[in-house]
Amino acid sequence: MQDHPDLHDVAVDLARIDWADTPLGPIADWDTRLRTMAGFVLRSPAPVCLFWGAAGTMIFNAEWRAGLGPFHACVLWRNLADVQPAFAHVYAGALAPDPDFERPGFAAVLEPAMWRVLVDRPGAGLSCRVIPGDKGEISGILVQRRLGTVTEPRVPNRSAFLLRLSDQLRRIDDPDTIQQTATRMVGQVLGADRVSFAEIDPEAQVAHERCEYRRDPAAPPHEMTHRLREAGPALGLLQMGVPLLVRDVLAPNGSPADGAAAEVLGYAIAPFRAHMAVPVMRQDVFVSAITVRFDAPHDWTAEEVAIAQEAAVRTWEAVERARAETALARNLALHRALFESIEDGVCLFERLPLRPDGLRDYRYITMNPAMQAMFGISDLSGQSIRDNFPDGGEDWYDDYDRVLDTGEPVRIVRQSEPQGMFLEVFIARVDGLEGEVLLAVLRDVTARVRAAEAVRESENRLREALYEVEEVFAQVKNDPRIPPKGTTALPADMRPLDEVVGRTHWEIPQGTDDSRIGQLHKRALVGGEPVSLEHRYEWPDGTGATWLDIRALPVPKGLAVFWRAISRRKEAEEALRQSELRLRIAQKAAGVATFDWEIRRSEMTWSPEALGMMGLQAGVLGGSYEDWIAMIHPDDLPRATEQIEWALEDGELEGEWRILRPDGETVWVLVRGIVERDEQGRPVRLSGAQVDVTERVRMEEMVRLRLEYLSAQIERLRGRLDPDGD
Repeated sequence: MQDHPDLHDVAVDLARIDWADTPLGPIADWDTRLRTMAGFVLRSPAPVCLFWGAAGTMIFNAEWRAGLGPFHACVLWRNLADVQPAFAHVYAGALAPDPDFERPGFAAVLEPAMWRVLVDRPGAGLSCRVIPGDKGEISGILVQRRLGTVTEPRVPNRSAFLLRLSDQLRRIDDPDTIQQTATRMVGQVLGADRVSFAEIDPEAQVAHERCEYRRDPAAPPHEMTHRLREAGPALGLLQMGVPLLVRDVLAPNGSPADGAAAEVLGYAIAPFRAHMAVPVMRQDVFVSAITVRFDAPHDWTAEEVAIAQEAAVRTWEAVERARAETALARNLALHRALFESIEDGVCLFERLPLRPDGLRDYRYITMNPAMQAMFGISDLSGQSIRDNFPDGGEDWYDDYDRVLDTGEPVRIVRQSEPQGMFLEVFIARVDGLEGEVLLAVLRDVTARVRAAEAVRESENRLREALYEVEEVFAQVKNDPRIPPKGTTALPADMRPLDEVVGRTHWEIPQGTDDSRIGQLHKRALVGGEPVSLEHRYEWPDGTGATWLDIRALPVPKGLAVFWRAISRRKEAEEALRQSELRLRIAQKAAGVATFDWEIRRSEMTWSPEALGMMGLQAGVLGGSYEDWIAMIHPDDLPRATEQIEWALEDGELEGEWRILRPDGETVWVLVRGIVERDEQGRPVRLSGAQVDVTERVRMEEMVRLRLEYLSAQIERLRGRLDPDGD
């Protein structure tokens, strides 16, 4: 070190890195050639990077970092072999003994990886030269930015072309047509012989290359499917987001020009000579690519890479947009079909301001055909409830207001006197929609109510008759048949006593001695303990059925068996289950997730839609407030917690923030909720809903960026038209 003062300065400059932990070892052990080249790199006014040793350890200067890096595959890593095996493979080949001093192969890999920093530098490129060590062996590669002769671009203005492309794709709704239009426009602007678009199935690890543009329609097609698991280093570059460029796949003797060319030819169906493939990445996942081919050798430029790359991204975004819109339209059609096919009356309605006469009023948003038929009315969407049903009782409006104000759904059975009907109505608040919106599900239960009244009358008469007898279905242990005297049979199916005398009790409500009813009596007889069973008894003549609650009680002479009809309760339970199922289906179709926070106990409950939105399985998310806010993106957490705390004071929550899913995906959600308070005014519950608005946020950001770009273009045009600023 004392004999080489310049090298001492190099050691000082590199001392911030512990080189002992790298394959190069401590600086004191470096040979003279490595120290000399390191000094050259650090003092060069141009961007320079030295790759040294078998691992390709990188030493680069500030100009390289500022002007050309970092780029995707070499983000400040020290060893090329640790960054990307495909890069390391090409690098290792460049170090192999060869009489040629120039190594264009390595530059051919680096240039497409760095097209973003070369595209706006006309004539810029990379020069790669191998560097021997002290013993004469090839020990590294020196990469410098070179400046070539500036020539006229081979393609029209890139920005103008991309604007035309976006304008064309925006008008197309079919994904296949989008791909066909994009490949045709890219092929025409680049003068290529072939352009194809490939979609990637990340799970199956398969690339489907289709929608190929061919300048010569008579040329054989090149559409095919690649298996990514069988990919070599060349295709591995694409999976890392690096474009793949091959000037000529064939050497003069007709064999593959190099390893990358051999790999590309292995996938080929139709003949070609020059090959360029540019990937599209989403969250570091390879999702699609555009491939451009020429029938003759072709020297690719950064401008051509830029056009292909931007076109690939815009094509993929257009395809995603078209598929999302198609899925949305399908969901809306499905939701509408479901809405219109429900046999119960269903409507959405919203609260209106008080009328001039001081009365409350609501307005229909939409109603299904079943509701129109139920009331014998036309579609009243957009019309006032008070105007169409002026005789409606105020108790209806009390229920509406209570559900809106508390968020607690209600289920009521009430007589609608103007229509002469009894209605079973389920009313729930719909969160996530603009305004104060309610959902109502109505069922005409007039016949059921009348029948229930008749049943109650009959039951009252039966109960009075039962009170007059000493035993109800007493049965002897050794003979469970109904005796001819001293026993009264429950006339569940209105059969006279002489038709049941001599039969077992389980034969009256149909069954056998091995049926649930027969087993019930036997367990009571053998075990001497009371037993009970709910049984659906079908009438012998097939005209009806009755749900019975059957209880068998041990008595000194045998058993006392009590039967009680529970059909109304069973029907109500089934109606409740069906209504809740329909509500869940509608909620799932609308993509609305709900939550409920009991503030004092800090307990949270989530709907399945909420867990799916956050990328979680049932039972994974804890049930506390802390578990909730832990899902919020750290950058949005201060604002989100401030909005939640403000809601506890104000009474209403409305916020928009990001959720960070366990798989790394970020989801934007719109959250709204209402705070419930106790008698002292303290917050006790926050109930609400959240909706995935990621697509809306992305579209707004895309519009903002495009407006900024257009504004910049307008300002640039103004400068050209008025160079003096007048």
